[in-house]
Amino acid sequence: MKPSKVKRHLQQKHPNEAEKSTDYFKHQEMCLARQASLFRQQASVPERCLKASYLASLHIARAKKPHTVGEALLLSATKDIVKELFGEEAARKIDCVPLSDNTVGRRISEMADDISSQLLEQLQASEYFSLQLDESTDIANQAQLMVYVRFLGKDTFIEELLFCKPLEGRTTGQDICNMMDQFMTDNSVDWSRCIGVCTDGAAAMTGKHSGVVTLIKEKAPNVVGTHCMLHREALVAKRIEDDLHQVLKDVIRTVNYVKSRPLKHRLFRLLCKEMGADYEGLLLHSEVRWLSRGAVLSRVYALRKELREFLSDENLELAKCFKDDTWILKLSCMADFFQHLSFLNQSMQGHNVHILNAQDKVRAFTQKLSLWESKLEEGVTEMFPLYNQERISTTADNITPIIQSHLSHLQGYFKQYFPDLNNNHLDFVRDPFAPGVGTYLDLAAKEQLIDLSNDGGRKTRFPSLPLSEFWMSVREDYPMLSEKAIKCLLPFATTYLCEAGFSALKVLQSKHRARLEVESDMRLALTKMKPRYDKLCRSHQAHPSH
Repeated sequence: MKPSKVKRHLQQKHPNEAEKSTDYFKHQEMCLARQASLFRQQASVPERCLKASYLASLHIARAKKPHTVGEALLLSATKDIVKELFGEEAARKIDCVPLSDNTVGRRISEMADDISSQLLEQLQASEYFSLQLDESTDIANQAQLMVYVRFLGKDTFIEELLFCKPLEGRTTGQDICNMMDQFMTDNSVDWSRCIGVCTDGAAAMTGKHSGVVTLIKEKAPNVVGTHCMLHREALVAKRIEDDLHQVLKDVIRTVNYVKSRPLKHRLFRLLCKEMGADYEGLLLHSEVRWLSRGAVLSRVYALRKELREFLSDENLELAKCFKDDTWILKLSCMADFFQHLSFLNQSMQGHNVHILNAQDKVRAFTQKLSLWESKLEEGVTEMFPLYNQERISTTADNITPIIQSHLSHLQGYFKQYFPDLNNNHLDFVRDPFAPGVGTYLDLAAKEQLIDLSNDGGRKTRFPSLPLSEFWMSVREDYPMLSEKAIKCLLPFATTYLCEAGFSALKVLQSKHRARLEVESDMRLALTKMKPRYDKLCRSHQAHPSH
């Protein structure tokens, strides 16, 4: 503003201040700036506390802790840490973060809804998707249905928990299918884009007339049903020769005798310490835990001397087993068998496991069984380290024929439970640059395979990329070939994610939290997505805790 206009404004509007010096007006400007800064600071503290409340609630959900831990532990502990490091003034700001029981519950529910909406938006935009599902009963005797989905992202496949909801009443295939159909209808997800469903072998899931897979195929004709390969491997592991199965029964009886009696368990621990054993106790066998047999047998074999002394002092008939060299030899063999089976089971666990990968591991294991059988005929036992060590140091009867018979029968069981291992028509998916692949492709797909196999840039990047990412990266240039590969890789091979989810459910819904509605907590505990904090904060008016 021109000086003449400023002077006229002061004389007409502010006659009392017209004659004051320039320093007076500079002082007024400074006071106004301080006031504005104070207002900005006061407004920013509640907004930051609101976002901090969401962040803390997310940590509570991912740690699977009760909602009360926020105010009872997290807030007070954080305040003490900040006070010690940054002083009293910084610690007072921590009090403004709202973390009460109800607030944490609301924050978790809002973040779970936001992640669910993100998931559904991406799922609705995906051309194909596949499902894995399982049902289990929680601690409150409520049947929970858990469904995971795998679909096409921007550059790779995305795996996320679709929902975890309680089943009211019965848990038949029709009831499960009705709940899934209702969810798909409510969220505008097209069944026709579903190309795979993976379940366990329960009748409600795989029944010929009213199983879940059969009912889903009526809605999505292109669906391929898959029996979880982990469950199939566990079924094979249960098929044991009678001579060896008796050893397993004796081991279970021994473990139950020691572990089910607190006094016996304490006395056995003392004996292990006195004898300088590598371990101080046994492991409990559980039918539901696939890997427990191998761990139990290995631990019993490692503590065989201690168990012989302990059972002899107890005057039990089981002590005769641990004094029998042939029985110990069979025990070492069983421990080695189940150790190999456990390694196979573990190799098929994890995220982003597809059918080709799992089939390759099973096929390799069956070939190893054939190799081991032939090596036993030559007198080689190095593939069974515990048995090999025990065989050298004992004078027991030779049990090689029993082992050979068991290996032969195991190969038959694997062929029975895994009839779909020979899939040479999918070799181009594993390696499109290998010579001679793609024999079963049609003309157009073969032409695209020829173009791809001569693409030097893609050939260089192929070894460094997972199969899913590689085939997603070539979708635009080789659409027909990529679509065939994606339809092969997208279906789940196992229900590992559901099993891991039920383990998380067991932690979340303990006997002290039996009435908890777990879906929101489960989603935050298991998801890889991030909530949109800015959007959530804008939907609330920031208030400090009080």
